[in-house]
Amino acid sequence: MNLRIALALGLVGLAGPHFPASAETTHTAKRVEGILADSRPCIFFTLDGVTLADPVAPDSPYFALSKSHASYAELNALLLTAKATGRPVTIATNGSIVCGHAAVEFVSIT
Repeated sequence: MNLRIALALGLVGLAGPHFPASAETTHTAKRVEGILADSRPCIFFTLDGVTLADPVAPDSPYFALSKSHASYAELNALLLTAKATGRPVTIATNGSIVCGHAAVEFVSIT
């Protein structure tokens, strides 16, 4: 590996929290409106004022957080905390569908 590339990759890792490169749609400083769980392997939620979660799922305001997501427990805890406290969140999707809705990649309480 080229030394410059290795150094650049190392610096990117030190930059702190960031959105994944694969994020397709980002919604910033929105409040969690509702959270729903059913028999599917996902948690679903909506954000206040968002009528389209991601263009990959036309006409759907719902986001889906898959229980198979590597950080499911942490992301779900952030969503529940944001809902309970009324704090705004930033949500990034990854441009795919899971459980019939826009797949969540990233959650941050703002």
